[in-house]
Amino acid sequence: MQKPFIGIPVLNRLDLLERCLGSVDLASEVVVINNNAVDAAFRSGLHQLGARFSAVVFDQERNLGVSASWNLLARTAFDRGCDWLFIGSNDTVLRPDSLAKTAAMAGREPEVGVWHIHAWNFFLIRRTTIERVGQFDENFYPAYKEDQDYSYRCILAGVERADVPGAGADHVGSATVGSNERYRILSTAAGCWNYWYYLIKWGGDATKERFRKPFDAPDKDHSWWPAPGGIEVRDWDRVGGLAPAAPHSPGRP
Repeated sequence: MQKPFIGIPVLNRLDLLERCLGSVDLASEVVVINNNAVDAAFRSGLHQLGARFSAVVFDQERNLGVSASWNLLARTAFDRGCDWLFIGSNDTVLRPDSLAKTAAMAGREPEVGVWHIHAWNFFLIRRTTIERVGQFDENFYPAYKEDQDYSYRCILAGVERADVPGAGADHVGSATVGSNERYRILSTAAGCWNYWYYLIKWGGDATKERFRKPFDAPDKDHSWWPAPGGIEVRDWDRVGGLAPAAPHSPGRP
């Protein structure tokens, strides 16, 4: 039987990633997405840590952001023949047997498309879910509201999500931005951009969405999102990489 696939994006805080990898207690194939393209020492330390835990590291030329990282991990898992994968975050420590319990629930209840160990910080997602809901919207960059967007799209697609009974994790909230003053400042701008993009896309914030089609475009379904624009100038590792005050509507191409 093929090993479960676990994917984890990372930008900093190797100490937290070490704790996360140390909590993986199910034999798995682990892939770490290195979104830090500017710190050679971090890259070296990450590869050493990956070797200790038999994890493969995918170095990126720039910060992909959360959505694009999750999409890359999903494509990688599915290209390797997996029907589902775990996606986690480096600041999340799994409680014992959580992975095994989640895998067991996925086998017993195939109608559930997303199993949450700890919200969207560590979860299992199926190939069929992404086929029905679509990929994660990469316009939410580098982070914030991509999970809210996907939750709403699961509702539109009729895909069930559930928490795993008896499973759980400990999550250090905002560890990436909290440990870097520049990231903390930039995260405020990113949060504003993503907030307004969500409003434009769905006509309201969480539980107040008015649109059932993105941007209220009658010819688009819930899986569609426009090609990301302006990502380069919003990259946290670029000099002066501040987000614009509000996104431009992509219109109805």
